[in-house]
Amino acid sequence: MHSYIDKPHLQLDYDPVLGCVVHTWRGYFTEDEYRQAMRHCLELLHQTGARGLIVDMRTAAHDYWLDNPWTAETWFAELLATDVRKLAVVTAAAPSAIKHFFPAADSLLVGRYFSSLTEACAWISQQGI
Repeated sequence: MHSYIDKPHLQLDYDPVLGCVVHTWRGYFTEDEYRQAMRHCLELLHQTGARGLIVDMRTAAHDYWLDNPWTAETWFAELLATDVRKLAVVTAAAPSAIKHFFPAADSLLVGRYFSSLTEACAWISQQGI
């Protein structure tokens, strides 16, 4: 795994074996730090051509991801413009086996929640959707 950013509130890695970016939130972060980190994530996705994204929120102090309009309206639209086809969200209280399908032009992004990073990596590594 190659580390691109390692800060107290964020670690951003690329796993070339999985073809996946792993975005790990830690502790407390401001909304500005959140947006900047999410932009860095998009940049890394474009640079690597990753087809998978894991967002690990188990040690985040809060969940901007869940209720932030900017995430839904701006960031997610930009995510659909990348090569990502699988989005795994790891949370302490993940609803198991819930899938969301997000059609994007001629592609499909599948999202799923997990309670462990190991399970998320195993799902990302599977061929197909």
